[in-house]
Amino acid sequence: MTTIEPAQQVFALFYAIMWGTLANVWPRLKPFDWAQAFHPDHRKVTLRRCFLSLVMLNILPILLFVVVFIWLGSWKLDGTWPRLGTKLAIVMVQPFALIGFYWVWTAIIQRFKQGFYPDDESLYPDLDPNIDLDPKMARPNLIVGLIYACGPLLALLIAWLLMR
Repeated sequence: MTTIEPAQQVFALFYAIMWGTLANVWPRLKPFDWAQAFHPDHRKVTLRRCFLSLVMLNILPILLFVVVFIWLGSWKLDGTWPRLGTKLAIVMVQPFALIGFYWVWTAIIQRFKQGFYPDDESLYPDLDPNIDLDPKMARPNLIVGLIYACGPLLALLIAWLLMR
């Protein structure tokens, strides 16, 4: 029977906290608007948004969790300071990739807003199309999202290579 390493425990705890906190931001942009997804007038665009949300906000985070969790199974939180502190910090930043998935999702929604939201703006009174769905913000959000999504994994890879 395998045991869960302390690095995995720390990662799982911080991942759960980050995912739970981030999920509180989602409702404003209605990523999972299943009620509207089956409405005959805007089924296509809303279903498209729901499926993109499933991939970006559910499936990719689960895959990331599994990959990093397995990877951290070989990591020992041992050594002296600063080596231990560096390892711990790298484990703790891994959940920030979740923010990256959210910003990439946001960038896609902003860039192609007509493909993801019905024209009837009264359906989403909390959404400000000039701020929340501004296509000019898509590129910066994509860049920041990719940095957030890839940065922690790159840090883990570099640390793993240097500290073996």
